[in-house]
Amino acid sequence: MADLLSIAEAQRLILERARPLPSEAVPLEDAARRVLAEPARAAIDLPPFPSSAMDGYAVRAADTPGRLRIASRIAAGKPATAPLGGGQAMGIATGGVIPEGADAVVPIEYVVDDDNEVEVGAPVESGANVRPRGGDIHEGETVAESGSLLTPARLGALAAAGIPQVRCARRPRAAVLPTGTELRRPGDVLAAGEIYEANGLILSAQLEAAGADVELMPAVGDDESAHRVALQHALEADVVVTSGGVSVGPHDLVRRIEDELGVEEVFWRVSVRPGKPIAFGVREGTLVFGLPG
Repeated sequence: MADLLSIAEAQRLILERARPLPSEAVPLEDAARRVLAEPARAAIDLPPFPSSAMDGYAVRAADTPGRLRIASRIAAGKPATAPLGGGQAMGIATGGVIPEGADAVVPIEYVVDDDNEVEVGAPVESGANVRPRGGDIHEGETVAESGSLLTPARLGALAAAGIPQVRCARRPRAAVLPTGTELRRPGDVLAAGEIYEANGLILSAQLEAAGADVELMPAVGDDESAHRVALQHALEADVVVTSGGVSVGPHDLVRRIEDELGVEEVFWRVSVRPGKPIAFGVREGTLVFGLPG
């Protein structure tokens, strides 16, 4: 197989001919599995205020260790109404706003809570268990780079950074065309020599998982006219994937009909088993892949 194209070289030739698709604005709630066309930048500092990393008590580090009066209790989303005074502590939930005057949080499991007072048994360092404003990311900094696939984790990061919509590449339109007179839809009654068509469904699922809008076309028989009509329609997509008909048998029509329709073949036959007679070409920006059946 020394005269065959390597997989790495085939990939290089394909990527050289792939062109970015136009971009569009996409609301964040609709952006799962989309690909960013430009960097997404934080709309706010994150966190947007100094916040507690633990459930516990906001304190002045200089007041520890010691017994402190509980001035109030702070819930997440409800900042303290007054600064923390000397000798005081404020109960605070994870994510709560650090009150003015406090510079540390003592986790609840490290104190003794006695009605209106709390006993802190060990000294606490300034900044302990405090998430500073902008500690994760600052307003204007990049949350996700151009070309990033928007996974659930990335979507969460974008939402937390206050980004309501993003610019994404348009979803590629893909056409999948199985070929072969012997192919029938699953559930049809099979005559002698016929088989159920499965490759098209596999390829469609793979393309959809990669983010494409896919049209799975009906299998086309080994007829030149039928091939020409089907391929002409398929070539309106951004990506065409055919299954079958790319070898050198008398009924292998795909490559010849594609040539008649203006597809420039870039390579045929790759050093891989099974699947050696893989073909790849382009027509006016459409990427055309021919896979054996």
